[in-house]
Amino acid sequence: MKTILPLLFFLISLYSFAQTGPGGVGTNDGTSSLVSWYRPDNGISVTGSLIDSWTNSAGISALDISETGTQRPTLITNAVNGYDEVSFNGSNRLRTGLTLTTSNFVTNQASSFIVTKADNTTQTSSVYTTDPLVGSTRFSNHIPWAGTVYYDIGTCCGSSARIQVGSLTGLTSYSIWSYDAHPSSGKQLYRNESLLQSRANTSTYSSHASQRFNLGANTSGSNGFAGDVTELIIFRTKVNTAQRLIIDNYLAAKYGETLSVNDLYTQDDSGNGNFDHDVAGIGQAMDGTNHTDSRGTGIVRMNTPSALSNGDFLFWGEETKDPTYVFSNDPINYTEQLSSKWRVSKVNDLGTVTVAFDITGMDLSGKQSCQPLQLVVDNDSDFSSPVVYDLTIVGTTAIATGVSFTDGDYFTLRYLDQIVWNGTSFFNGSGTANAPDNTDECLKFTVKSGATGTLTFDAHVREVEVESGGTITVSDDILLEVENQIEVNGTIDLLGEAQLIQNHTSTTSNSGTGELRIRQQGTVNLYNYNYWSAPVNRSGNWQIGI
Repeated sequence: MKTILPLLFFLISLYSFAQTGPGGVGTNDGTSSLVSWYRPDNGISVTGSLIDSWTNSAGISALDISETGTQRPTLITNAVNGYDEVSFNGSNRLRTGLTLTTSNFVTNQASSFIVTKADNTTQTSSVYTTDPLVGSTRFSNHIPWAGTVYYDIGTCCGSSARIQVGSLTGLTSYSIWSYDAHPSSGKQLYRNESLLQSRANTSTYSSHASQRFNLGANTSGSNGFAGDVTELIIFRTKVNTAQRLIIDNYLAAKYGETLSVNDLYTQDDSGNGNFDHDVAGIGQAMDGTNHTDSRGTGIVRMNTPSALSNGDFLFWGEETKDPTYVFSNDPINYTEQLSSKWRVSKVNDLGTVTVAFDITGMDLSGKQSCQPLQLVVDNDSDFSSPVVYDLTIVGTTAIATGVSFTDGDYFTLRYLDQIVWNGTSFFNGSGTANAPDNTDECLKFTVKSGATGTLTFDAHVREVEVESGGTITVSDDILLEVENQIEVNGTIDLLGEAQLIQNHTSTTSNSGTGELRIRQQGTVNLYNYNYWSAPVNRSGNWQIGI
């Protein structure tokens, strides 16, 4: 107990503070530098198709945005890779109250990410801005303003405050725009991870008390934006290079965009199965910056890489958008397998990792307490020959340590509920060749339809089911002990001194339309008695055939 309690405390502490921001960078509870996160799959309230409000997924309610009447933009459902988009017509917006502070908003540094497209390139507008848009102090972007893209922080509009890039094409198509600002490293603007401009210095935004944050920017000093937005992310401090790469790969997968450079997560490609959802990652950029703990918007968290070095990354994404997690029988390995799966992209080798699952939304009522929940990793999607890791469940978190992945691997969860004879092989038993033995009393034993097999070692199981046309022969002097139900729609054949013992406590736990055969040799002697008995009872009758 002296060693178990500290271990449990460590695991609980480790997984109480998940990196639940975009791609696994930052947290969604307002405690990190992630201050604004407007995502189409969370927190949008509508009347018809008009958006009344958009909850800040960063967990800072002071930066929730809303509007009324004709100022409301329109929600277009299922617009971009299955995700919704917010459409602005130049005369609408969503904005905060007068709730900006130096602790919940940017000052002299920031990182922002936005996925957007303009309806036209002649407009003079802002996609987002502090409201009203004034030259004395602002935090804004313009994609575009009369064909040129601008980003401003602080006192406008000299080179210390402004990024300015002209002659860009494709502005009416979606792009991922990433912006960094820091006093020591200056300002950088990326489009689909391609660096457009880097300028020295920053200026300081300081009008928190008198301004709002406005998405759509229909306000004094700016025309309203005419175009569409899917996701906007703002950090009040500059993220590092590794974190920027992770967030951009998360956004690219989610919205079906292609990064010009640093396209590290490739399992979102159609040829790789479109694992587009809840992408997160860990790794270390070539400049030595790293991010080693991520969960993101999904239920999978990875951290503690054992051999991290420059250029190493590990990403994972899920095949299913908005999954419902249920377990069902896998006909290949006869395990109870989760209804969704994930795939990884691994760049170089960061060693092994710790993997954790939030199992809050999973129905594990069918799992026997004596069987572990398992992480299975395989290089193909049918998990026919997986590497298996038993998970430790701590509260609502299931954890495996020392997990190794190869680029392109699939993974999911499973648990064992039955031992199966399919006519060719046993599966999942603890005995020789995966047959059942005396330690399998919490597992069901199933003989598949049409399969014929033989038990040659004693076995102790939870239940027995023989499907229609199936036959299981229990060899002479072998014991088959069953804790509960026996359902026979095929045949159980007991040879010689073979025994079937059922330990159930109810009146009857037998069903089916099949046969139990007991083959015993009587004494051929007129002066001796022979006594036969059956271990089961069906409708109060049993027969001896001669």
